[in-house]
Amino acid sequence: MTDIENIIINRIDNALESAGYANILGSSYQEVPAEFPWVFFEQSDTYESVNQHNSSRANNFETAVFEADIYSNKVNGSKGECKAILKVIDEEMVSLGFERTAAQPMRPTSDMYKARLFARYRGVVDSNKYIYHT
Repeated sequence: MTDIENIIINRIDNALESAGYANILGSSYQEVPAEFPWVFFEQSDTYESVNQHNSSRANNFETAVFEADIYSNKVNGSKGECKAILKVIDEEMVSLGFERTAAQPMRPTSDMYKARLFARYRGVVDSNKYIYHT
């Protein structure tokens, strides 16, 4: 498994901070975040890319999957806040070579937040942690 989680999290955290969203990113899941807005971001899966074997039959490429859960507790504009944060994450992930495969609102499971947006990204990574634009 090619673990690039820390590399990607640092890039997303820097992008969010540059956009005015400092200290809102974490990679440890919480059912209800302690602070808002909040982004839970993790590398959720890595699997062997199909038909990418070399002449030694070794597979040097994997597909890395990242997921983001974006939370807001604003009384007015909570969906807009989630979408604005998603836009920052989207721009950074696409610039790195990932494609977004999902983005959908989720129903709140707690009265502690008003809106939640889920997004999933996928990208091809080699054994040297180089990300290929798809």
